[in-house]
Amino acid sequence: MYIRVISIFSILCILTFQSQGIDKRKKRYKKRKAKTTTTQKSTVQQGTIKTYQPNTMNTLALCQELGLPKWYLAIVKGFVFPNNFQAPSSYRLTTFNQSQMDEYLKSIPFEDSLSKNIILPVYLNRMIPCKTFAIHRVQTMDQALQDKYPNIMSFAGQEVGNPYNTIRIDCDGTQTKFMITYDGEVSYIHPYVFQGKTYYACYSKNDPNFSKDNFEK
Repeated sequence: MYIRVISIFSILCILTFQSQGIDKRKKRYKKRKAKTTTTQKSTVQQGTIKTYQPNTMNTLALCQELGLPKWYLAIVKGFVFPNNFQAPSSYRLTTFNQSQMDEYLKSIPFEDSLSKNIILPVYLNRMIPCKTFAIHRVQTMDQALQDKYPNIMSFAGQEVGNPYNTIRIDCDGTQTKFMITYDGEVSYIHPYVFQGKTYYACYSKNDPNFSKDNFEK
């Protein structure tokens, strides 16, 4: 009888220790799970803030051709045009590496050979397909002034395969402006600064938001 009581007591002790061990493991698991969940929530929240800040720019590859300056579609939440500019009803925002563009344009010679190309997003029917143009640099000032202001440059060109589609590029040393005549319609790629960053808006001269002079109607 005594031995039986001891055996029952031993079994109860073992079961108690096992139960305590299971409880401890459950508590540790719950702590780890809670910590992981908190970290995940924090990461998601941080990612959300980073992604949707108004001054954050997300880009998608748009026009890329080997050896030519690359263009990107810019997705900018809250973008607005300057107050002194009548905003177009339809436009697309783009961007590029300004240093890369400047370096490439400076390599284009003053000649009519159209030996160098450039790729541009052309605003057509609310889309911006990429078109390739052959360009050359044009003289807009005498040599003395040009030497004094080397970053002021102008270029002209025509679409590869269709000389009736033309472009004009003007650089003022800070920004680059593009004017494109394609299928008889004039469009622009114009720089606008928004919250400290420069974006290039593509839009048509025929946008309904733009008022026309009588001789243009």
